[in-house]
Amino acid sequence: MFLTFFCLIIVAVIGYQVSYFFLGNKVKKNELLLISVIVGLTIMSYSVLLLSLIFKNLKTGVYLFIIIGGLLSLKYLKELLFSLKKEKLVSKNQILKLFLNKLKKIHWLEVIFLFLIILLFLDLASKTLVFNEGLYKVAGAGYGDIPFHMNQVSYFIHQEPFELENPIYSGQKLSYPFLINFLSSSFYILNNNYLFSFHLPSFILAISGIILLYLLISRIIKKRLVRISTFLIFFLGSGLGFLKILKDNSLWLKSSFGEAVNYILHLPYSIGSFDAIYPSQNIIWSSFLTMFLLHQRTFFFGFALGIVCLFIFYLTFKHKENKLFLLSGITLGVLPLVHIHTFIAMAIILFGFFLSSLLKKQKVLIKGFLKSAIVSFLIFLPVFFSFLSQKINDKGFLVFRLGWMTEKGTIGGVNYNPNWNFHLLEWLSFLWQNFGFFIPLLIGAAIYLIIYLILKKPSRKQKEDLILPLILSSLFLWMAINVIKFQPWDFDNTKIFGYFLLVGCLLVGLFFEKWKFKGAKILIILLTLLIITTGVIDALSRSSFASPTLYEIFSPKDQLVADWITKNTNSEETILTGNYHLNLVNCLAGRPVLMGYGGWLWTHGIKYQEREKDIKKMFEGNEEAKKLFKKYDIDYVMIGPKEKHDYTVNESFFNRNYPIIFQLDNTKIYRVGETSI
Repeated sequence: MFLTFFCLIIVAVIGYQVSYFFLGNKVKKNELLLISVIVGLTIMSYSVLLLSLIFKNLKTGVYLFIIIGGLLSLKYLKELLFSLKKEKLVSKNQILKLFLNKLKKIHWLEVIFLFLIILLFLDLASKTLVFNEGLYKVAGAGYGDIPFHMNQVSYFIHQEPFELENPIYSGQKLSYPFLINFLSSSFYILNNNYLFSFHLPSFILAISGIILLYLLISRIIKKRLVRISTFLIFFLGSGLGFLKILKDNSLWLKSSFGEAVNYILHLPYSIGSFDAIYPSQNIIWSSFLTMFLLHQRTFFFGFALGIVCLFIFYLTFKHKENKLFLLSGITLGVLPLVHIHTFIAMAIILFGFFLSSLLKKQKVLIKGFLKSAIVSFLIFLPVFFSFLSQKINDKGFLVFRLGWMTEKGTIGGVNYNPNWNFHLLEWLSFLWQNFGFFIPLLIGAAIYLIIYLILKKPSRKQKEDLILPLILSSLFLWMAINVIKFQPWDFDNTKIFGYFLLVGCLLVGLFFEKWKFKGAKILIILLTLLIITTGVIDALSRSSFASPTLYEIFSPKDQLVADWITKNTNSEETILTGNYHLNLVNCLAGRPVLMGYGGWLWTHGIKYQEREKDIKKMFEGNEEAKKLFKKYDIDYVMIGPKEKHDYTVNESFFNRNYPIIFQLDNTKIYRVGETSI
């Protein structure tokens, strides 16, 4: 563990040096610390990746980063110690007075609030992957996603020579944003603890992002109640799912408040749904916390770096300095490998700031934001052609349609009245069910703030200057969500909606701040509670308060098989397995498979149907199967209970033609490569 924590110190120091160079004294110490951690982890991920690709070895990349980063950090730490020696020593009484004065300035209500939010996050996120009694287990929400991220982490750990091949579709280049999983594999090299390394970067990035977001909100919104409300609406805001609970007669039959709470935390049905039937609408949105900061691992990194990006946009807008414009471009440019949806959202927000400057004829900002865009484009280009260009040509990406989730047949989409030809009302009902009072409140806030901008007297208040770029950013984000389907499953546009929600919450907060009438505080509290009730119930029902069920994904037997594969096969060799998502070959052993889970491949735009047919033929076993083994360069075939369940497996064919090199209970591995009989 020592090397892991030493690496984290290096990350923080390098991040601080870079952040301070660009930001100087324009940020407070606590803001600079958080930005430094996020920037440092970004620098580490790109540096280790580059070194690993150059030397074809992840271990070499990690240790070279520590050596080079350690030397750079040592130089800075020496300078820091030297500067401290030059300062005059102060007495113990003076130190105590300084400490007490700082304690007095702390807003303890907000500290406690953030502490509770982080505790809730940690409680939920720690359940996404658990190793208990020799079993790997996951929370229900992570049953589909966590194994996917495990396969990337394991692939990076065991791949030698180091390459960026798609571990669930051998022979194709990796194009999914992978840096969060790459960070986990890098930390594993230092401590050999899979679970710890899996969670470590996620937790650090998410906590840093959460606190930094609150500090950004605090810069824009000065009233304490309003900024807490703004944060809660963003973090836990949801729709009208709680009405389903209120209509449940079983709730009102409980004899005590405790029984009622326990019933709500253990509902016999789900608040959300992806298979509702008209006139009911699907409820697919729970809250930002439970949608993105539990099992959506790429969003952890994207969220943290996205908040840094937004913070820098704010500082750039305020200070108008070339260094800040440059940093805006760099931060935006490195986002695609971190999280492509965050990159799209931040690019749209940057355009909102640029257009606002254009409308106000602010020449310095116009030129500056153009510089930012050019810098980000120059950084983005090599990343695009190296990793992402194939997605543009894949069917289902960047499809134009009018209305998010409106295409018929979309999983979780809008349900239509079959007797109507015009379906606007159903779509509005879908939005109302999913987002409740938030969208009407945002529309009201935007109208009020636009009128305010038109009628207000000239002012130098920075937050009032922010109103127009925030309105434009929210408008363009909304248009992007409802005009473009970015991935084959329209549901994935929620990842951009999350940033629309963030910008919208800032506008709602600015709107709340202008409420001067009697009872304004009570109304703000009531509106906040209405918007977050469903999100709070959903979050608490997944927490330790409810002791949620964890589901086994890999048994000790699976781990034994995976361990044998890791020790006895080459990382470049391809293994034929079934295409189920709980696949020990790629999730645990880190070996590429011919074809992984079709659901993942579909959402990534990979056309797998022909290969899927060929896999069926290979398991059926005949002369054509032998030709297909050569075509796909198959080295091993694993036949276990899942393969037998999903395919017609001709075991006698394999027993006659190929040696069994491993067997454990009902699982066999055959060698079908060049050395087979």
